[in-house]
Amino acid sequence: MDKKSNFREYVKIFDNPYATLPLFLLIITDLLFIVLSSIGVLTQYFSSYYFSILIDGSYPEIFQYLKWFWIVLLLIFMIKKGKSLSYLALATVYFYSLLDDSLNFHEKLGTLIIADLDFSTPFNLSRQDCGEFLVSAISGMILIPAVVIAYYHGNHYFRKISGDLLLLFILLIFFGYFMDIFKHIFDLGPKIHIFLSYVEDSGEMFIASITLWYVYLISVNELKDYRSIIDFLRGKPGNQSRSSQQYNSITTSVNFK
Repeated sequence: MDKKSNFREYVKIFDNPYATLPLFLLIITDLLFIVLSSIGVLTQYFSSYYFSILIDGSYPEIFQYLKWFWIVLLLIFMIKKGKSLSYLALATVYFYSLLDDSLNFHEKLGTLIIADLDFSTPFNLSRQDCGEFLVSAISGMILIPAVVIAYYHGNHYFRKISGDLLLLFILLIFFGYFMDIFKHIFDLGPKIHIFLSYVEDSGEMFIASITLWYVYLISVNELKDYRSIIDFLRGKPGNQSRSSQQYNSITTSVNFK
């Protein structure tokens, strides 16, 4: 099967209005907030910080918190449906994302860590930046082993899901951390800084929406023959005979056998 046919066969599993509607609504809402926030920067309209995607506590940020919240709930639901605690590790990762976004966890803790430390910072990073990155690194050292252990003890279906979520989380880290580092290392001026901030926060919003949509689908659909994103990227043809029917019922129980 060539790559084009392989792609066409893969996307058939999403050829269902009940499957695409949640993603459509999430993306449209993200775009609406981005447009309103951009208008607020470029004009006098919607200049209130409540519409800005760059300010904590704004409507776009609250929408982001809700995404993490529902991802956590759906993964907890998967614990019951799958009769496996492996999903708790994934739920914990996204619960940390919820706390980090809503409570500015790594910023506040980073400030406490550097308060009594005297050190020189590399590149153009500030002491606060270094403190925040240190907190994020420590958090990763705690969460990653838990996910690895869950992956080792999880079944084949859980491993596919965790692999897909890992890909999405890597994209989230790229926008949330590497873009942030890039902005601080390379001082390209205030206009470029604002533009990169918009790219950073917009990317985080879209990835969170796709993640919520993905977790929603796996939590309510029968995916016995589910072909993961990893399978697609590896070029595995998989069993596609039922692919167009896998999402026909949005209320079908998950089959974990």
